Amino acid sequence: MHFYQIYKHTYQVETDLSPVSTRLLADDLEAQFVLNLVACARQVNSAELLSKARGDGNICLARQTAMYLINVILRRSLTYTGDLFGRDRRTVAHACARIEEMRERPPFDRVIDCFEKTVLLAMIDLNDFAEQA
Repeated sequence: MHFYQIYKHTYQVETDLSPVSTRLLADDLEAQFVLNLVACARQVNSAELLSKARGDGNICLARQTAMYLINVILRRSLTYTGDLFGRDRRTVAHACARIEEMRERPPFDRVIDCFEKTVLLAMIDLNDFAEQA
């Protein structure tokens, strides 16, 4: 079992996270927020995004979206993001390239744009929350 918090709510997730992923996730509220945001929007369990199993197409796209947001918007390195997801940096680079390619379609671009704005706004609130804790 893995426990983590988002905005004073504790979530319990059954997952096969590596010790590195567990440590990184425990210390990164912003990445936790991105994982939960994408999982909720794509209607998948956040544990599925971090699972070593590939999953179906919806899970793969959700995972790639979360990787993209963590790498591009949160400005985490490819290596860090790969470690967080239990994958290597090339997988993260591929995910980011795929999302960028898909952004050429206006409906998909609007969805990613909404994710980006939500994450940027939440980062302000998360930083305020972290300072108060």
